[in-house]
Amino acid sequence: MDEFSQYPNVLGFSVGNEVWLQPSKVDENYLRPSPTMKALIRDMKAYIKASSNLKYKLPVGIVLRDTPDVTIPLAYYYACHLPEEAQDTSADFIGYNVYRWGAGSDPGSYPSLLKTYIGYKPVLPGGNGDSQSNGFAGINVPVILTEFGRIDSPRLFAQVDWMFNNGAKVVSGGMVFRLIQRPNEGNFGLYTDQTLQTPTTNGGLSNLIAEFNGTPQLSLDADAIAVKKNHL
Repeated sequence: MDEFSQYPNVLGFSVGNEVWLQPSKVDENYLRPSPTMKALIRDMKAYIKASSNLKYKLPVGIVLRDTPDVTIPLAYYYACHLPEEAQDTSADFIGYNVYRWGAGSDPGSYPSLLKTYIGYKPVLPGGNGDSQSNGFAGINVPVILTEFGRIDSPRLFAQVDWMFNNGAKVVSGGMVFRLIQRPNEGNFGLYTDQTLQTPTTNGGLSNLIAEFNGTPQLSLDADAIAVKKNHL
C-alpha cells in the first residue's frame, strides 16, 4: 500500500476479487470468507488513516462476481459499518464484474434481474432480505462495473450505453477487462502487448471506442454526487 499510494493513477485498493467459496450449492458455506474480507477492509482503512507514509489517502473496496443470489446481499454487507467495531468497516466502493447485456439487451432496473434474498438474511444489516429488492440503488457508496463487456468474437460493449443513460444513477462507471491479452485466457485483451500499438483480432477495441463515442453528455443530481464525494 505504501508503494502504490505514491502513484497518482492508482484509484484505490480492492481487498479481493470474487472471493467466496464455490460448493455444489449456494448456502451459508458459500459466504464463509465474507467476515475475513470485511476485516481486511477494516484493517486496510485503519492503516491508511493512521499512516504518515502514504502520499494519497486512497479508498478501499471489494469486487464481487455476478451471482445474483448473493451479489446484492454481500454488497450491502460490505458497504455497511458494523456497529460493534470501533474501526470503520464499510467499503468505500463496490465492484461488480458482469458480462451480461454486452450484446445490447438493456438490464433495465436491477430489481428485474434479482431474486428474493430472504434466505440470506444473516448477512444483511438489520436482517431483512426483502428490503434489498431495489438492488444497488440503495447502497450509499459508489458501485463500479469492474469488469464488463461480452465474450464474443469480436467483443461487444453495449453496457457503455446503459452506464451513460439508465444506469448513470446506479453505477459510477466501469472498467473493461483486460487491457493486454494473455495466453490461454480467452478473448479478453484489447491489445496484443504492452506497446498498445496492435489491437487484438477479437478484443473488440473498435466496438468499445464506438460505444464511448456515442455516449450522451451526462446531467446528474448534484446532491447524489455530493453524497458519493463526502463518503470518500
